[in-house]
Amino acid sequence: GTFRNTPAPRCAHGKCTQVASLVALRLAFGLASGPALPSALAVVAKALPPEQRSGGIANVFFAFNFGSFAGLVLGGGLISSLGWKSLSALAGGAGAVWAAGGLLVAPSTPAEPVQKKKAKATGGLAKGFWLQLAALTHVHNAINWSFFFMQAWLPTYFARELGLELSKSAALSALPFVTM
Repeated sequence: GTFRNTPAPRCAHGKCTQVASLVALRLAFGLASGPALPSALAVVAKALPPEQRSGGIANVFFAFNFGSFAGLVLGGGLISSLGWKSLSALAGGAGAVWAAGGLLVAPSTPAEPVQKKKAKATGGLAKGFWLQLAALTHVHNAINWSFFFMQAWLPTYFARELGLELSKSAALSALPFVTM
């Protein structure tokens, strides 16, 4: 049965392996995709001279938000017409083409060496470090939860509760990404 219809006690006895597999794969996907944004920003920092970095960083954030928007707009229609597997095949194929293109055009070394400043030794962590780290972690979790909600549950809510077709609910769910 589906996760929604599977009683929790049956899961505890190992009878809902589909749900366990889904959770394990989602965890693996999260761990694998977690470094994507920091890695993209590191490439910008190394590949672009300082006067062009702000534009490069803006482009990276635009691409991440546009990808979420485009995925919702296009995904609903693809799933409705070709099934959910088509979305996985399209995303995987596009990712492979994008990676191959990136390998062909990306410079192997930065345009100019980045001058690193010597850090001043402070003898420990700066005052307030843990408070700053906790605040950043909280904000990061809030942003990730809102992205997850908008990408995964909002289209389902529109389809189930408002009776919209999947393609229309997915397009409506993409609207918040227009403002980001």
